[in-house]
Amino acid sequence: MASLSHYPKRAHQRCDQCRPSYFNFTDAGCQFCHCNIYGSVEDGKCNNVTGKCECRDNVDGTMCEKCADGFFNITSGTGCQACECDPTGSDGEACDLHSGQCICKFGVTGLKCDKCQPNHYGLSNEGCKECQICPAPGQVCDPITGECVCPPNTVGEMCENCTENAWDYHPLNGCKLCECSEVGSSNGKCDFRTGQCKCNNEFVGLRCDRCTHGFFGFPDCKPCDCDSAGTDPLQCKDGLCLCNEDGECPCKKNVIGKKCDSCKENTFSLETSNMLGCTECFCFNRSTTCEQSNLLWAQTYAEDRRAVFEEPWEYYTKAHNINLLKDYPARYNSYPTDATPLYWPLPKSMLGDRTGNNRRGIEGVRPDNQYFRYFPQVVLIGNNRIELEHIPLNIAEDGKYKVRLHESEWRSRQSPELAVTRKQMMIALQNLQGIYVRGTYNYPARGDAISMTEVSLDVAVPESSGASGSTAIGVEQCTSCPQGFTGASCQNPAPGYCRKKQRDYLNSPDDLSLVGWSEPCACNGHSVTCHPETCICTNCEHNTIGDYCDQCKTGYIGDAREGGANACTKCACPLVENSFSDTCKAVDYGRGYICNSCKPGYTGQYCESCVVGYFGEPSSPGGFCQSCDCHHDGSLHGACNPLTGECECRPGVTGRDCSRCQHRHAFIGGVCTCELANVPHAEKNVGFAACDQGCYLPLMLMVDELEVTLANQNFSNLRPIPWKRLSRIGNNTELISEFMKGLSDTNGEGEMGGIIKDSKYAKEAFAVVEGARFQKERMNKSATSLEQFTVLAEDIIAESQLTYATVFNTTQFLKHFHMYGGTSVGGATLDAWALEAEAHYNATLDRGEYIEKRHNRAEQEHKKTEELLKKVLANKLNDTSFENLLNRSEEFDQWLEDFRATIYDSAKRDTTEAERMSSVVAKRIDRYKEVSNEIEKLRAEAEEDLATARDSVDQAKGR
Repeated sequence: MASLSHYPKRAHQRCDQCRPSYFNFTDAGCQFCHCNIYGSVEDGKCNNVTGKCECRDNVDGTMCEKCADGFFNITSGTGCQACECDPTGSDGEACDLHSGQCICKFGVTGLKCDKCQPNHYGLSNEGCKECQICPAPGQVCDPITGECVCPPNTVGEMCENCTENAWDYHPLNGCKLCECSEVGSSNGKCDFRTGQCKCNNEFVGLRCDRCTHGFFGFPDCKPCDCDSAGTDPLQCKDGLCLCNEDGECPCKKNVIGKKCDSCKENTFSLETSNMLGCTECFCFNRSTTCEQSNLLWAQTYAEDRRAVFEEPWEYYTKAHNINLLKDYPARYNSYPTDATPLYWPLPKSMLGDRTGNNRRGIEGVRPDNQYFRYFPQVVLIGNNRIELEHIPLNIAEDGKYKVRLHESEWRSRQSPELAVTRKQMMIALQNLQGIYVRGTYNYPARGDAISMTEVSLDVAVPESSGASGSTAIGVEQCTSCPQGFTGASCQNPAPGYCRKKQRDYLNSPDDLSLVGWSEPCACNGHSVTCHPETCICTNCEHNTIGDYCDQCKTGYIGDAREGGANACTKCACPLVENSFSDTCKAVDYGRGYICNSCKPGYTGQYCESCVVGYFGEPSSPGGFCQSCDCHHDGSLHGACNPLTGECECRPGVTGRDCSRCQHRHAFIGGVCTCELANVPHAEKNVGFAACDQGCYLPLMLMVDELEVTLANQNFSNLRPIPWKRLSRIGNNTELISEFMKGLSDTNGEGEMGGIIKDSKYAKEAFAVVEGARFQKERMNKSATSLEQFTVLAEDIIAESQLTYATVFNTTQFLKHFHMYGGTSVGGATLDAWALEAEAHYNATLDRGEYIEKRHNRAEQEHKKTEELLKKVLANKLNDTSFENLLNRSEEFDQWLEDFRATIYDSAKRDTTEAERMSSVVAKRIDRYKEVSNEIEKLRAEAEEDLATARDSVDQAKGR
């Protein structure tokens, strides 16, 4: 009994009727209909009251559990199918409920009982009659007339052969007709065993009634013209692909179109090498539409590098759990490592936002198979957390590798068992922080060298930047980046936006958190641009500065964080257009600020006044303060009127700055006077007395007379001074002087030679010149000798520096060995080690000769093996089978080698453990022997004591 429940989206919300597949509504609930799921509609729908199931076509029963009479196969899902028994040969309309086999009359056979059995004839309402025995060999009874005839499509005396257009001989059923296509076959004949007709070109099939591979539409057979890049490669061969009768090609997963020549929606870049055909748009989950970019491939090259494992060397570093060689210089000496390889770091110019392919070549010894697959060939570090590695399947014979930056060729270092996704690869390439390529494969010995050459990275660049011309296939161009994002994959903030990340983005389970999101630049409304990664604002306006335009410029006051063009106003010190302070600071009184850097000569909260010693009106437009400059001797002090600048003068002194004496007076000894008698004797010669006294009186009277005479003279008839002529002469003189300066020494000598060749002074000058030339030659010789000595000294210094560097590096190596590679030992031990090392070295030489002999012998055996292999190939195997066999053999060899190594390692561990246990057992046996000896000794002592005791007892008894 089932419980009541509401039926969703129905008017009955009060539990007052049964839900589908239930009936008989009572207080106890509803009953389950138990309708047959095959025979009923809607998986068991029944009448809500009676419980009668609603059956499919030709299905019967209360629960739709059986087919109606004359029907079968209730499990078809569409109702039961009609038996369609032949009314003549069947015994009724009923048939088997599962197979549909009708009940046949005597001698009748067939699913529908529509033909006679073998050796029977004459199908009628009574069934078929049994044939008489045919007297001639090979003949059978005709199923219609009952006469003895050859089986269908047979010939021969005993009906033992098929006719020319028949095949598949059977002694009773005869032969099948070839039924070769008249269009597709060359004739109507076929193979008597297989029935295969002889087909014309472009036709295939048993009857040559189908188009050959790559064609469709029999009998016209038009080419399929499938795009091989988008077609399933399993359906293609030799450039031709299969298609159906309508010409539709079988496409890869992300490809559409009748000819598989278009990408599905949200995919791009149709490629033959892409197993999905087209690449899904990534766009960092910010857009779903993209297209193949129009960028072109260009190469950026890394500098060739070389490292030699010899002294003086420099130690490698370790990062990301790999050993890294130095970034620079290009050539240097490196400390060797063990089987753990060293890696070359590629330059920073190859890092950043990258989506190109990486080609690399490494020059050196052939890698050792034992260590080749243990370590990655290339390591990528991206976005602080993603670490990917590439391990080639095989060793390149020429030492060069080409690695695509495609997720299918990489694996995660953190989870190598999981396949790298396109999402991981794109996030790593968005901020590529390191590319490290493998530099060593074996144990490097002292003196060995490694190099890295011809390393380039394919980068996608615009057409105008001198690219090679090949399209950057696989680089997406997202067509609808949301607001705030830009870049080919919507990976970067747009202008006016910057990247933001969660505080703990490195711990986020979603790798997209490493890329972050985009937010508008937060510049307090004073700028619309900022650095896309740091969010530091650029081009701050409205007189603001600071990382986020959050401060006012020097000389401006306000709160820049309030925003607006007037957030920062210029300091009025005292006026905006007449300011005499570069800075001001905010206060809570007055104007709300005070000027705190008044220029010299200004004072006041707003630099509105002049200090003592200056005058002016700075508070007036165009006004300023200037120094009083009161005369030192004429003024009482240095101060002046702050507005007019009038100095306070001593008696008898006049002028604004007190620098003039009254008429007939002068400064004498710092005093404006006319009496020399009042001046000390030492100062009487200082200055000039302008007084009408003493010997000065006649002179002063003479000056007065001259002034009167000049005042009465008439100068109107006098000719003026020829200023214009003098000016013209002066200009000509300047031009000639400039011309003379421009003449060369040779020209000057030529011009002057005729004048001075006979001069006595010229001869003396020539003699001096000759002497100077002689001294110059001697100086040149001395300079050459000095230069040679300098070069020699530099060579000596360089040699000494090299010697010093060798000693220093040797010392450092010994220190490093002492600290990390060994323990403190004495000189005797070191001598012993040296002798032991020499012995090992000699043994290595002997072993090298032995290995060389074995190597030569192995090469001879190898040549013989190659010759034998060529013979085998020529006689037994084709290229494909041999290649498959060779690959399989190499695979088994590798498995065997790995198995051997595993067994060896396991055996070595077991042997070591056994030796350790043997040592422990031997020690315990020795201990047991010692204990046994001790027990034996004690037993002997006990026996002696017992014998003594017995003797004592016997003696006691004798008494």
